[in-house]
Amino acid sequence: MEQFTELFKNATKGVLHGFDRIVFQGFLMPLMYANGAMGFFDRRGILYKDAKMWVMRQTNSLASAVEQWALKECGTGITYLPSSNDRKEALVHKRQEETGIQTGLIGVWSCVEAGGSYRIIPAKGKPALRWVYTRCKHLYLYMDHPTYGFMHIRVQTWFPYKIQIAMNGREWLSRQLTKAGIGFQRNRNKFMAVDDFEQAQTLLNKQLDANWPEVLSSFLPKAFPTMGETVGPDLTYTWTCWQSEWATDLIFRDQDALTNIMDGQIKHAFMTGNAGRLLRYFGRPVNSNGDPRSNFKGSIRTTVGHFGEGVRVRHWIDKNSVKLYNEQNTLRIETTVNQPRAFLVHRRKQGAEPTAPKQRLPLRKGVADLVLRAKVSQDVNNRFADHLSSAQLATPIRDILTPIAQRWKTGGRTVRAIDPIGKDNAILNAISDPKFTVAGFKNSDIRDLLRNQPPYAKKTEKQLSGIVTRIFRILRDHGLIRKLPKQHRYILTRKGHQITTAIQVALASSNQELMRLAA
Repeated sequence: MEQFTELFKNATKGVLHGFDRIVFQGFLMPLMYANGAMGFFDRRGILYKDAKMWVMRQTNSLASAVEQWALKECGTGITYLPSSNDRKEALVHKRQEETGIQTGLIGVWSCVEAGGSYRIIPAKGKPALRWVYTRCKHLYLYMDHPTYGFMHIRVQTWFPYKIQIAMNGREWLSRQLTKAGIGFQRNRNKFMAVDDFEQAQTLLNKQLDANWPEVLSSFLPKAFPTMGETVGPDLTYTWTCWQSEWATDLIFRDQDALTNIMDGQIKHAFMTGNAGRLLRYFGRPVNSNGDPRSNFKGSIRTTVGHFGEGVRVRHWIDKNSVKLYNEQNTLRIETTVNQPRAFLVHRRKQGAEPTAPKQRLPLRKGVADLVLRAKVSQDVNNRFADHLSSAQLATPIRDILTPIAQRWKTGGRTVRAIDPIGKDNAILNAISDPKFTVAGFKNSDIRDLLRNQPPYAKKTEKQLSGIVTRIFRILRDHGLIRKLPKQHRYILTRKGHQITTAIQVALASSNQELMRLAA
């Protein structure tokens, strides 16, 4: 990321990293499985034949309490929506504009949507409960919160009362900046200008320090005012992060300059965004030849299109994605995580002692892993940005490749030329693999990638190790890689990034594209 931001430092005002949209879900865990729900009804003395009527009374009580609060707060009761496909935010913003509400509850809407609940089924001894997907009433509470900004809460009014809270880190930041007396210009969830970018980033970082269970539970008295009466004092909500968007914004001084840059960035991201490279952005393993593994059952796809006044390229792996787009004077790289288990992080096992060693385990949905989620999201943004940074080359490819394609002498020995599209192409592709961006690579890493390549397939491990060692020496002499201090690891230099990217772009372009660029 540093290389990417360095390229545009004279054209940008500042950079911001942090959460954009973030959606939490709350569950009463003992009610989320059939035996737990059956135990709940048994303890409260509710017969299964009476359970449906009891649930209906609780639903009506909940909706009535929320409506009374809405009438008191904003003067409007619950507004029913005949279709769950209605664009709720458009209706909310229209009402906010009409009423002039700046802070507090804007309104409550209700609609019938899909949800999970239980059905009574015959069983040996006595009836049992079975989890089913059904449709039931949901309430949407939209507010402009004095601390967190524009947000909403979705409440399933039917047993087992799942709650969803959607917030936005940039909305929250705008409240933080206002409170700190720092000036800014904002368009929806994008900042066009900030008087103090360093302080703004500090405020974004502080969002990660929030006591999320406490923050989210603080909304329960308004969203579920009858909770104590309905489920009693012993049940509490467990909070998870259902979806998160982590954005890196480069705010440019001039919108036209950004528009010109985006043409090359979008083309570069699309042409070089092959399946293996995309898997590496997300830290996923691939075969030694760079192809997805045979046991990878997910989907990989790329979309390119217009986004408002800008353009966007988006790479998907299963339900997670990374995208690049521009809007006005802001360039954004954004990682969306819907499937956290796809990422491995260093953490302790669930329930382990604080002194227990950390292990490499899947990222969890729970809010306890929110800091780790932010880290892996920023890592994806960094890898994507590092790959894109090499697209901004004003030097002709001929001038880039000519020096390495020639022999030269140093210290009384001859350094052979590099053949970038011939015998050395495989190793140049290997060392530019995005998985090596953070930690670098060692001899065995490159051997794994070369082992099945035609020039090396019949070599023994000892022979291949010697070949890689000699090529490393040649690449170091040409300035494409450098050795990490006190390690047997290497990383690409800026020159190495430029050369490997130039080769990939040139080989991915058609004759017509190259002729047009040369004109």
